Amino acid sequence: MKSTPQLEDGFTRIANELYEAILGFGFTQRQLLVLLTVLRKTYGYGKKEDDMSAAQIGQMCNVGRNHVTEVIGQLVHMQVLNRASGTFGLVLGINKDHSKWVKEGSKVVPNRDTPMSQNGTSPDLVLVPNQDKTSPDLGQVDSPNLGHTKENLLKENQKKERAPRQELSLEKWLASCKAAGEKPIPENDAIFEYARKQGLSIEFVRLAWLEFKRKYTEQPKKQKDWRAHFRNAVRENWYGLWFFKDGGAMLTTRGIQVDTEHKEAA
Repeated sequence: MKSTPQLEDGFTRIANELYEAILGFGFTQRQLLVLLTVLRKTYGYGKKEDDMSAAQIGQMCNVGRNHVTEVIGQLVHMQVLNRASGTFGLVLGINKDHSKWVKEGSKVVPNRDTPMSQNGTSPDLVLVPNQDKTSPDLGQVDSPNLGHTKENLLKENQKKERAPRQELSLEKWLASCKAAGEKPIPENDAIFEYARKQGLSIEFVRLAWLEFKRKYTEQPKKQKDWRAHFRNAVRENWYGLWFFKDGGAMLTTRGIQVDTEHKEAA
């Protein structure tokens, strides 16, 4: 089947000055692929920043997730990308002031123009990049003298899982996630694999999350497992945001309305 891309099917709007700055800066191939993907996920939807996971970026630009995480760290250090902690992964956006971009390996001098996250801290202080599950930084080490062996951690985690869960409102649960440094919906959550198999866009999952938060903020309810509750909301399409056609999902009229509402509120 012949491919005939059309502007009415979507386009990414970018200023020529910024486009030329990207072309002439001298990014590595991986840096350029990741940067262009972030542009597609932000400017491509008429947004300055967006919540996205390393796995999602890697799938679009065909770069391994671990490499994506490394490259994002490089681009943030180079002051090309702004980064903050998000619900599904990272809230990323490009720093349009390309005069402040720093070549890799150059010394970065902090300045007062560094973008701040919503809680008033620098994005670099908000998020620790995704790490391999065997990284010592996650507490898993081979030396028993340090007290946190993989075996001990497994037993500790099993004890935590057996402990009865407390019913919490969504607001309190989100606050507890933030205090623990956890993402409410981590990128390895089963809902993303479900969405991939169903042909459901990550944008639709995000839209469902925004509606989910709005509903349970306006109508407080307590749950023991909010993640499982959200999975049910997506799997059963509680809010009627999409329908499936030709192997993929499309927004319903209600979905388009909700999407517009959230964009206007952003």
